[in-house]
Amino acid sequence: MNFSYFRSDEKSIALARLYCWMIGFLYPAWSLIIYLFLPGEIDDARGRVSFGAAYLSLGALSLKNNQVLISAFPAIAKVGYVALLFHWFGLLKQSQMSEVYVMGTFIVAISLSMAFAKLSELIAFSVLLVVMATFVSLRVGGRPEHGVMLTFGLITCQAFTVTSLFMRSKIEKSLEIAEAMTKELQVEMQKRELEESRRQGEFRERLLRVIGHDLSSPLTVILQYNAKVTRNVQLGKIQYSSPDIQKAVEATFRAATQITEILARVKSYISGREEDRHVELVSLNDLV
Repeated sequence: MNFSYFRSDEKSIALARLYCWMIGFLYPAWSLIIYLFLPGEIDDARGRVSFGAAYLSLGALSLKNNQVLISAFPAIAKVGYVALLFHWFGLLKQSQMSEVYVMGTFIVAISLSMAFAKLSELIAFSVLLVVMATFVSLRVGGRPEHGVMLTFGLITCQAFTVTSLFMRSKIEKSLEIAEAMTKELQVEMQKRELEESRRQGEFRERLLRVIGHDLSSPLTVILQYNAKVTRNVQLGKIQYSSPDIQKAVEATFRAATQITEILARVKSYISGREEDRHVELVSLNDLV
């Protein structure tokens, strides 16, 4: 047994919309056919058409892109279903058998569509329905015309229910396919994210290697300047106030400043605070 018809999930909403459309078309059409075959048995054909129009309107409302309305649609269908049951019991109490057969058949059809997922269950319930309907008809003094309507109603009920079961199967399969495609797309997106993360990691690693290699050049220059200045001072070739010393200090300062800026930029980029930008490989020694 499967009673998920009145839940607010995607499958239940699709089924509720399907039943509203089918009832909206079939119920007034069947009533008009009985009216033509058995004049006088149903004298409210206009009401049947109005009833079908109401169900068609419910089906049309469910197509609007309104999330609140769509979520509440199964509950609205449930209220209509319960109201239909109360009306049917009232007709049965008044012994209006023509009305009871017409409305009761569609109540049973909707119930079967919601409740039974196997054909064997449907057949067993239909046999029980025939026995109970025959018993009720005899108890209230049924006429042969009622038997005609009962037979016609059961045939319609079977056709309606089998169609509903088939459509429910199609809807469930479509939802399963959509869910599988969604999962496959998610997996593909995760693979792309992992590949992009791997490429960024490799790029940063290469960048660090290149910078580490190129930093050796300006550091060597700084060490050479310091060694030269120290040696010349020791030999007495230059004084601390000499312009050569000032030039050496200025050159050393520029090289140290550039190295500091490079290291700060690399640190910011690796930590993710720096926006991605086009990077060209250069020789730091040339800059110094």
